[in-house]
Amino acid sequence: MNPKYFFLLSVLFVLVSCREKETISLTENDLKLVPILVDVYTIEAALRTTQDADVQDSLRQVYFDQLYQIHHIDKEWLDEERKRLEADPVRMDSVYSRALVFIEKYKSRNVRVK
Repeated sequence: MNPKYFFLLSVLFVLVSCREKETISLTENDLKLVPILVDVYTIEAALRTTQDADVQDSLRQVYFDQLYQIHHIDKEWLDEERKRLEADPVRMDSVYSRALVFIEKYKSRNVRVK
């Protein structure tokens, strides 16, 4: 994942947690994105532990290939879904809020995420 996507994801998590919530009906793709976004967060956290840029790039490719395989998606699908959410801030807020809730629950179980 491109560092700008990680930055966007991080900023969105912060913004999502600060905004007033609106109720919205999520689509099947919206719901499918939640565990994918959690995995993207996990991948980016794992990559931060590696200082070597070449190793980071190689690991990023391996991790994202695994993510695509596990979730039965491809890079194009993920990029299109990201663009779709960026065009609909209320929907994006709802999807990212769900992912953030999952991550916070995971962290609260005393599992270290660096």
